[in-house]
Amino acid sequence: MVAFYYYIDQKNKFTINTVILTALITIAFMMRNTSPVGWIPLLAIKVLNEGSLLPFIISAITVAAPLIGGIIYIDTVYY
Repeated sequence: MVAFYYYIDQKNKFTINTVILTALITIAFMMRNTSPVGWIPLLAIKVLNEGSLLPFIISAITVAAPLIGGIIYIDTVYY
């Protein structure tokens, strides 16, 4: 629910809202792997309507990849 607030504020620039949105979506995906089913069409609409592909690519590299790696590491160590 919190991610939808940042989704609405997302524009075609890389801002702190992009970082928070990417982190929330990544954590939601790692907690429940069916969550991208709803987010993929929403992000596609955002990219096509507002041209925000570059901020999402930058955010995927700088936020999502390290977060996924960290969560997998924590899960491996404690499980």
